[in-house]
Parts: sequence; C-alpha cells; structure tokens
Amino acid sequence: MLSPEDLHTSMMKDLHTTRPKDKDSRSRLSLFLTKSGSHENVSRNKKTPAAPKNISPETAMRWRNSFEELLKCSDGVETFSQFLRTEFSEENIEFWLACEDYKTVDSQTKLLSKAKNIFAIFIQSEAPKEVNIDYATRTAIEGDMAHPTQCCFQVAQSKVYSLMKKDCYPRFLTSDLYLGLSRRKAPGGAVMHRRRSRSCVFADQTDAVAKLCCFPKDPLEDIETWGESVDKVLSSKAGQIAFGEFLKSEYSEENILFWLACEEHKNIKKTPEMISSANRIYTEFVQTEAPRQINIDCGTRENITKNISQPTLTSFDSAQKLIYSLMARDCYPRFLKSDVYQGKLRFLLQSRSSPNLSTRGLCFEEVTRWSHSLAKLLESPYGIITFKAFLKAEFSDENLEFWLVCEDYKKVKCSFRLSAKAKKIFKCYIQVEAPKEINIDHKTRELIKRNSGAPTTACFHEAQRMVYGLMERDSYPRFLRSSVYMTLLDSMSESIQMPPSSSSSSSSSTLAD
Repeated sequence: MLSPEDLHTSMMKDLHTTRPKDKDSRSRLSLFLTKSGSHENVSRNKKTPAAPKNISPETAMRWRNSFEELLKCSDGVETFSQFLRTEFSEENIEFWLACEDYKTVDSQTKLLSKAKNIFAIFIQSEAPKEVNIDYATRTAIEGDMAHPTQCCFQVAQSKVYSLMKKDCYPRFLTSDLYLGLSRRKAPGGAVMHRRRSRSCVFADQTDAVAKLCCFPKDPLEDIETWGESVDKVLSSKAGQIAFGEFLKSEYSEENILFWLACEEHKNIKKTPEMISSANRIYTEFVQTEAPRQINIDCGTRENITKNISQPTLTSFDSAQKLIYSLMARDCYPRFLKSDVYQGKLRFLLQSRSSPNLSTRGLCFEEVTRWSHSLAKLLESPYGIITFKAFLKAEFSDENLEFWLVCEDYKKVKCSFRLSAKAKKIFKCYIQVEAPKEINIDHKTRELIKRNSGAPTTACFHEAQRMVYGLMERDSYPRFLRSSVYMTLLDSMSESIQMPPSSSSSSSSSTLAD
C-alpha cells in the first residue's frame, strides 16, 4: 500500500504530464495538494488565513452570484480552499479538482494510475483525505477500479459538489475571509457592502430605522429562539430591532421597514387612516424610484399601482410575501452569522455566566473542561445548551438532537414505548427526506430500516456513532474557535476571585491566636 506521501508524489507527477490545455486546472490542483496537510491544532489565537493578494472587491463580489461563478475563477478556488482548511474539510475541493483533472486524461494507462491514486487518497475507508459519501457510491467506485472509465467518479464528485454548494459555500460567503475581500470604500471613505436590493441610500436612514427602536426590549432568553426561524425573529420586538440593525449594515433595511409597515397597515380599522397608510407605503417603498424602493417583480408593482386609487387592507400582501421570502432565504441566514446576532448571543452567555447567577452551577473549570474533548462537553448540561446554540447558527443542530434522542432512547425499558420511539426517530432523522435528516451512509440507513420492525435499544447505535464522529471532527473544533465559546471562557475567567495570599492567611491566623 502506498503511503500518503507516495500517493501525493504520484499524483503530482501525473499533473505535469497531462495535456498543456489543462495547465490552469493542473496548477490549481497542484497548489492545493501542496498546501493541504494535517489538520491544525485548535487554538484560541488562530487567525483567519490571509486571502490571495490583488483580488479586487468587484471580482470577489462576483463569487456571490453563484457557486459555479466561484469555481470558474482560480483565485476564487484558492480562497475557497483556504476557507475549507479552517473548517477541516479541504478534502472536498481537492477531490472535486482531482476529478476535473481526471476527466481530461486520454491514456488508458494514466487513467488506471490516476483512478487508483484518487481512490486511495479520497475514497477508500480510512483514506488520508476520505470524502463523505454513502456506502453504495463507495462500493460502486471500488467495483470500477479494475477497469476505470472517465466517469467512474462522477456520482461521488456530484455528491461532494452538492455538499459544498449547499453547506460550505453559504458559510464561505459569511466568513471573515470573504467579507474582508468583498468590502469596498465609498467615495466618502465609509465601508460599503454589496446591496441586496435596488433601494437607494439616504441621509435620513438613521431616522427611519429608529422607528424600530421604540419597541421595548424583549427578555434575553428570546435571543436563543431567533436561531430557529425568521418568524421567531420577526415575532420578537427585540428581534426586529436586531434584524433591522443588520439589514442597515447591508443597505437593505427597506425590506424589514416595508414588512413592518404592511403588518401595521393590515391592523388599521378606520378607512381614512387605511387610505393614508396605503399611499404612504406606496410612495415610500413601491413606486418606481421610491426613496426606499423594494425589489419586487414588474407584475406585482404594476398590480399595486393599478389598484392604489382604491386600496384595501390586503393591497400589499403579494409584495409583502415576496419580501418575506427574500429575507427568509437570503438575509436571515447571514443575520445568524453576523456580529449583530452573535454579539447579542455573547451578551446572553455573559449574563448567564455572571456570579449573580451562581445557581446555574457554571464555573470556569467546567467551561475549560469542554475544550478537553467532545465527551467532556456533552457531560455538561450547560455545555449541551451552548453547543446546540452554536450548531443552530450553522444549520446542523439535527446532529446533536439526534445524538441526545438516541441517548434517551437507550434508557427505555418498555418494549411498546421502545417501538413507538424507534418509529418516531426513524421518521424524524433517518428516512430519506426526513425533516431533520442526518448525514449517514446508505448501508446504515438500510440496516436501520430493516430493524425498525423489531427495534432494540442498539438499533441506532451505528448511526449515533457516525454522527458523534462527525461532530467530533468537524463541528466541535469550530465550536472551540467560535466567538460563543471564546467569549464565555473569557467572561468566566474574569469572574474568578483570586484566593488570599499565604502571607495574609498566616497573618490572619496569628491575629486570631
């Protein structure tokens, strides 16, 4: 069996003997295979990696258009790879690039050699850079290794591509690495961000957003629920304020201002007030070149314009629905990653770690123990709460939920309750397209399905082990580097009371005598 170093050398040799027209893809793959290595140790002082130099903000902004646009640009691929290294998942982009290079090979001899190299590095169980694919796909590739074709990795490449597009790419767009590249200077020197809609920026925006601040603050406990859905944010007055602050930083606060104005409009009882409200909303948000023009389609805008002379309480419902959808799918995920939300979450954690809340039984030593291992973190009830809040922000809290449900399931003694719980767990987490489907291989999923007719306390053991391993090697290291954990650790360390010195103690003893 070749060592990882031998495999790397062999692959690099192949790269330099492939056709000249693939020079760009070869150079990119060579760069990333050279740069990637073992995972770095988790460190509190770990910094965001430096982005490639001489990338203009305009170039970086184009990467946001689509994942495909990002992969077309060599600087984009390099920057994305740097981001994946901070997430310990650079094997995904390396495998994808290796497959792209593999598909250009014409020689059958080189095809066989390259296929074996890719299989040994990325596909086989316990490979040095094993990618996360299901059992059926892995087995199919293994069967093709005797007579490989140019498309033998196509299914696996497609799955890894989909994983990067749905999971890694959205996080990349909200990372410090990308945001540092995409920021640009306004003529007055202020930092500007990419606009989310066509609205204009006016000097009186502060006054407009200030309308949100008339709401009383909700309890701090509400902050954790904001990570559940955009509805939770919009149903909380404090959430509206925080979301408005975030949208203002993105120059798109007209979205929430319009949504709130529509909610207020629908509650008006008197006709004269309703007509006045409709005209104000139309003038301010809907008409072409409105001061805070929202981004809606031409048909919706024309329909509102046609009926504005005789407005009703539902005049803006279609436009409000469009704006709500825009906020839910585009703005809300970024809000959860923003300094606005994370700052409020840190404040909540700081307040909980205050000495005045000693009944919670949380101390600096316990928070420190969380960094020893995932097992230590999950032994702590408060550790579970904090880890779950972090996973919610990463849209992967189903992993921890499944693990906890399995722990509870194993304690069930009654066979009737065991069967009922097993069916519920299967429908919620295991079956294909389940509402909280976890990422496990095909073989394990099918095995659980077969055993669901006569479940035992161990029927979810293998799936639970896989999910635990995923959290341990992927989510847990990021949690230890997150601002949520770092802030809690800092606040707890500051609250430690220094013990009296030995000299003071001896003096006190002497006086007592």
